[in-house]
Amino acid sequence: ASARSYVAASGRVFSISMTESENLVTDPQNHQAKQQWLTARSAASGLPLWKLPLGTEDPKSDLNTLNALPLATDGAVVLVVKDQSLVAVKAADGEILRTFPVAFPTSRLVYVNGIAIAAGWETVGRKAMWDSASKPDSSLWDVRFGDTGQGAVEAFEADTAKVLWKDPVAAQQVLATDDTVVYLTHGAYPVKEQAVVARAAQTGELRWRTTHADLAG
Repeated sequence: ASARSYVAASGRVFSISMTESENLVTDPQNHQAKQQWLTARSAASGLPLWKLPLGTEDPKSDLNTLNALPLATDGAVVLVVKDQSLVAVKAADGEILRTFPVAFPTSRLVYVNGIAIAAGWETVGRKAMWDSASKPDSSLWDVRFGDTGQGAVEAFEADTAKVLWKDPVAAQQVLATDDTVVYLTHGAYPVKEQAVVARAAQTGELRWRTTHADLAG
């Protein structure tokens, strides 16, 4: 329960969750800490290999697949957000190898062919999608988005954290193939325009851009 993300590679499973023994706190009120942890486990046995505290608390809401926390791996390195910074962690033992100079806290992440592509937002907003009567701070079904419309899509060389290119837009979703990254951009809420943008993953060269108006009719 409460797993925010998980990925697997090279015989290990990596997950982000607050459901860890380190969060058990014994006091008269039986409170439980909410800190999120990155945990590596053996894919064969499920036994924990190492854990890394991420310095953030679980918000107790938005617990659905649309809001999976940034997490990616190639089997040798794990990319995750710790203390609002995007970091590369050694998959074998949890050692932090480097920090990426992102312009905004990372909300969406893909990792392909040695390139880390991070989409960050200035602020996080929440919108109730299926339960209109729910409060945004408590619903499991809220969707997170870039509230102000300010953000950036940035590509980094994963081995060095070198910036390869940057597009100063807020992206709600990011996908990638071997050599192309595709993302959905939007402005401030309420959103009046969206666009799907495709760029070369290595160089950021624009391959095509389609707005919601182009798709109408």
